[in-house]
Amino acid sequence: NSWNTGNILNSSDNGDAGGIAGYTSGSIRYCFNTGEISHATKGGGIAGNNASRSHLSNCYNAGYIHTSNTGTTIGGLGGGNGSVTNSYNTGTVCADGDNSTAGGLVYNTWQSFDSHGNRSGSRVENSYNAGSVCATGTGCALGNIAASYNYSDASGLFRNCYYLEDMLHGE
Repeated sequence: NSWNTGNILNSSDNGDAGGIAGYTSGSIRYCFNTGEISHATKGGGIAGNNASRSHLSNCYNAGYIHTSNTGTTIGGLGGGNGSVTNSYNTGTVCADGDNSTAGGLVYNTWQSFDSHGNRSGSRVENSYNAGSVCATGTGCALGNIAASYNYSDASGLFRNCYYLEDMLHGE
């Protein structure tokens, strides 16, 4: 049970910044952010970098997440590629630097299978984005839930996820 209402500025313009944690490889539950998160290489309302096996659950972001740095990854909840469950974003997420990605909830989701068919990866479930997402630099990617994902069948990555139409703005 954590929350952040203050603004977080990454003054070095190079690093991870989030409302609750800059970086996590574990679980963060029952938390919210309403503060502004700015100028991170990886940034999110809850975790700046929610690493690949991390899990954000029962969290929400209503803060403004933005950066003008080149090559950044940001999301309403996390700027990494961990899993998200029972969470939502209503804040604006905006990446203005070239070759950057902006996702309504997370930067990326992924999955892979070993030779025995066992799955590993991340997933977004029972979550929604109602915030605006923009990416205005050249070579940028943006998405309502995730800015990118690496599997051709998104049904394994997204379950019961929703977003408002016409909330994507950019190149």
